[in-house]
Amino acid sequence: NMQIVMCCLLMTVSFTLVAETVIATDSVEDAIIFKKVTEQQQATEKATSTASSVTIQRPQIANDLTEGETRTLPTLNSPIVDQANLLTPAQNQAISQSILKLHEEGKAQIGVVIVSTTGQEDIFDYAMRLAEQWKLGGAKQDNGLIMAIAVNDRRIQILTGYGLEGVLPDIVVGRIIREKITPYFKQAQYAEGIRAGVTEIERILNLDPEVAAQAAKALQERQEQALHEQQ
Repeated sequence: NMQIVMCCLLMTVSFTLVAETVIATDSVEDAIIFKKVTEQQQATEKATSTASSVTIQRPQIANDLTEGETRTLPTLNSPIVDQANLLTPAQNQAISQSILKLHEEGKAQIGVVIVSTTGQEDIFDYAMRLAEQWKLGGAKQDNGLIMAIAVNDRRIQILTGYGLEGVLPDIVVGRIIREKITPYFKQAQYAEGIRAGVTEIERILNLDPEVAAQAAKALQERQEQALHEQQ
């Protein structure tokens, strides 16, 4: 069974704003950690937008839930369940091949679900329901990973099993969302964003586990230093 790392509460991200904001944090300190980086991003992007303005044409995806309706969980019959019809068949196939390769190598079992909206249900709760039903990664390895995307809500949630906690802790998954996925999503390049996220996950899982764990520790230390400088 896929036991979910509860620290993944930090991994719900909105890609509505110019500088992405972590929506769910366990403490005020977690939010402060990203303040300096966010302010720098805002200053840079503000200067860029002054010089040129580009209108992003986002896909028109109809909300398929009525008010107050809870989304029925889909069956995991492929690595990517695209209920929003966001990806082309070629894009779906290309990303699915990378996901299947990781599963065949025994490194992780990844499931991606794309919906228009989760309605009144928070995307974290929706992703948790998926994890409980799909049980990715198996009871022994517990190396499952779920990426849930609600396009119209502009929310992303990634949950990982305990078997991936050492190399893909919450701080690393948060970096993947902010630095790899969100920049593409802001440009309405959803396939590219998902592919970039999966590629980075694949890169980390192909590292020596000790090297990956050390990299995660170094990232944690840098963010702790940023928090210290804010105090």
